[in-house]
Amino acid sequence: MKDKTKKENKEKYVEDDALSYYSEYEIPDGGWGWMVVLGSFFVHVIADGITYSLGIFYSKWVDYFQTDKATMAWVGSLVPAMTYLTGPIAGALTNVYGCRRVAVVGSLLTTFGFIISIFVNNVYFLYFSFGILGGIGMGLIYLPAIVCVGFYFEKRRSFATGLAVCGAGIGTFIFAPLSQFLLEFYGWKGAVLISAGLILNCILCGALFKPLPKTKIPKETISPVSEKTFQNGNIKKRKELSVTPDEIVNLTKSENNLATRKLSIDSRHSQYSVGGTRSRISRRSFSGSSLLNVSVFQSHASVISMSVLSLHEQGQPSGGCWKETKTIFQQTLNPVLLTDPIFVIFLISNFFISVGYIVPYIYIPDYALEKNLNPNNAAMLVSVIGVSNTFGRVVFGYLSDNPRINRIILYATSLVICGIGTLVFPFLEIYPLQIFYSVIFGIFTGVFISITSVVLVDLLGLENLTNSFGLTLLIQGIATLIGPPFAGWLYDETKNYDFSFYLAGITLAGGGLLLYIIPFLKRYQKKKQHVITELTSDAPTMNSTPPQIVVSLTDIDSNHEEL
Repeated sequence: MKDKTKKENKEKYVEDDALSYYSEYEIPDGGWGWMVVLGSFFVHVIADGITYSLGIFYSKWVDYFQTDKATMAWVGSLVPAMTYLTGPIAGALTNVYGCRRVAVVGSLLTTFGFIISIFVNNVYFLYFSFGILGGIGMGLIYLPAIVCVGFYFEKRRSFATGLAVCGAGIGTFIFAPLSQFLLEFYGWKGAVLISAGLILNCILCGALFKPLPKTKIPKETISPVSEKTFQNGNIKKRKELSVTPDEIVNLTKSENNLATRKLSIDSRHSQYSVGGTRSRISRRSFSGSSLLNVSVFQSHASVISMSVLSLHEQGQPSGGCWKETKTIFQQTLNPVLLTDPIFVIFLISNFFISVGYIVPYIYIPDYALEKNLNPNNAAMLVSVIGVSNTFGRVVFGYLSDNPRINRIILYATSLVICGIGTLVFPFLEIYPLQIFYSVIFGIFTGVFISITSVVLVDLLGLENLTNSFGLTLLIQGIATLIGPPFAGWLYDETKNYDFSFYLAGITLAGGGLLLYIIPFLKRYQKKKQHVITELTSDAPTMNSTPPQIVVSLTDIDSNHEEL
């Protein structure tokens, strides 16, 4: 009996304590965060450097496995495709186990896949070992490397994330000639084994992704909303106010980058507010760029303005990682966005762009060898793409912050330029012009990486970024699976790479041209919404006082006399 009373008192203390405090994370905006940026930078150097340099291995694999180029191209397309498609799973695992553990497991999985690849004698098993296992592992490394930077930075989050992702271009610049050097001295098996050893270094990088220390913060405002926050930072249960259909709840985002969250309820002239301003972040709240906004956590990353008629009890899935994964898949594959014509056009555009985007990375080295370039010069073409891509990411990231620049037009124009350049590439017979193409392709594809998520915010709003970006990654993954094998099939049919680059150029330029439709469609939707708003404002509201009809008694009497 005594133990039972003690237990009840303890539970009461926990509940009262939860009502009085938030258990949140203090954002240092520096400190150990710079070590996290360093770790993320080297993850991008190693993981992306190896991924974008796979074209160096391509001709060696074709000769070793005695297969056609279309069949062999699946290996090069599976790695980036599986990296994209692993996003929701990596998000669920990161939510449950944290960035450090997931990155370490991803490093081990990729290393294991690469090591067993050197023992295969069948190209189809190479699909599994190198393409699928390696690609899934890359996805498990990549997402925590982006997300963890967001934990440690708020005011300088864009700058810190930009520093981290610059490692991708630098990695491509380094690994293209390095892979060629390893192939010449150790053969493809030795080169893959050394690559596996380099991937193991991502374990050290992942070890830098330590969780933020939690801080117990008193609530600024006590209200009828109660929250229970447990040690791992995930909200297991949250009780909220019940709202009737005539009550409207507005969730608004402050200018302080989601640092302020306010819930206002106006019903029968009563108002409650919850929240306050603090430079802290819960594990559910993110804003920023690129993959930082993928559905990594159970709730939406950000909400700007949303009106709802009722609130339901929300909770973090308590069924472990499988239930968490299922929840995130349901959020990511939300079909409601597919009813928006603007988003549908954007998805179709990204599908075509992704079909052509990876083709030059895979086929330029082999194309250059067929043009009688030496292997080192062939590898240098990929290196130039990598370093110029880093420059393009920085430049387009800077330009996209300029309010005078239309981001969707910038995005579309850059991709059209890439497409035209790729169409012309087969006609460039001399090496300096091929280098010039690599520079152009690298710079202008930087926009595809750097501002995709920003464009989605412009088109659909920040509240839809989580789902829209997840669906976009899914489409990109599927397209990446299709593009390189189809380009390889074109080579097998024509015995030259001209049509392979025509395919890449047409899909890149076509995807960019499709995006020019969106500004006109947005203008049409805005006019349509304006008309609806005017009609709604003219119509009587439910809460307005009904018109009163006043009838004079004398009028009734006079009418009665006339009858």
